[in-house]
Amino acid sequence: MQENWKTVSPELLSACTKSYLSATHNKDLYEVSDLGRIRNRESGKVLKVIKDHCNSHHPKGRPARVRLAVAWPRGGLEFQVAHLIYGAFHPEALRHDRLYNAVIDHKNGDKWDNRLENLELRCTRAC
Repeated sequence: MQENWKTVSPELLSACTKSYLSATHNKDLYEVSDLGRIRNRESGKVLKVIKDHCNSHHPKGRPARVRLAVAWPRGGLEFQVAHLIYGAFHPEALRHDRLYNAVIDHKNGDKWDNRLENLELRCTRAC
């Protein structure tokens, strides 16, 4: 199976965070794949995903996240991997609501399995 890559646009990054990110600072630096990976476009390096263990706020562990160096002086911002992948391959999701408020469900229950075929948009947190 061939891995398909899509560019992470500035619009997608803004939709996945509470913060406003200027498009002038985010020049398509990253790509996401349908197999759940994120890479730097310039170097081709696949980024490591941040995985946390269980705690009182997240008894089953937090969803997989990645830190991207976008328009932030101290090391970048963290984004949920599932939101980036779903938004890149389903651009219609950007039109309806901010992906930051969306609930992306993992069909097999493994929140660290971010393959596109395992992700579905459940609803927004307002529903």
